[in-house]
Amino acid sequence: MEDLKIVMKCENTIFADEVKMALEEAGIPCMAVDETITGAVGGYGPNPAIAIKVYKKDLEKAKEIVSQIQEERVIKIWCPRCGSEDVEPIEGGMKKSTYWKRVAILLLTLTLVWFFFYQITPILTICLIVIITVLGLIYLPKNQYYFHCKQCGKKF
Repeated sequence: MEDLKIVMKCENTIFADEVKMALEEAGIPCMAVDETITGAVGGYGPNPAIAIKVYKKDLEKAKEIVSQIQEERVIKIWCPRCGSEDVEPIEGGMKKSTYWKRVAILLLTLTLVWFFFYQITPILTICLIVIITVLGLIYLPKNQYYFHCKQCGKKF
């Protein structure tokens, strides 16, 4: 009996079935093995996945088919304004000014809680709530951008 080799591990059953069907259509016998099933009841391994296994003699051909499937599944990002695929990701993180604005709003909120604790007049409490709400609407960022189009300059 030949050894079975893992050609790939799939995160979900849908992708595993897609790969398995493609391999079977190419005439490569294969099997899907759920690696979360172990001998212990309720036991899960450190990397639960569905392994697609093929015979050692079919491994190279199976890897070619799997790489084609993976290339087709890559999601392309395109600009909603001009349709260009020449986009780049925008690095994450907050600007210093945004960070300090959020800290100021947090301090104002804590002040409001403190005033509630000491039961100040309702009019002053309402004024503080309005001020914090207005500051929150003004200073909190309204849009989060993840990509930048190199062609038209749009951030989205």
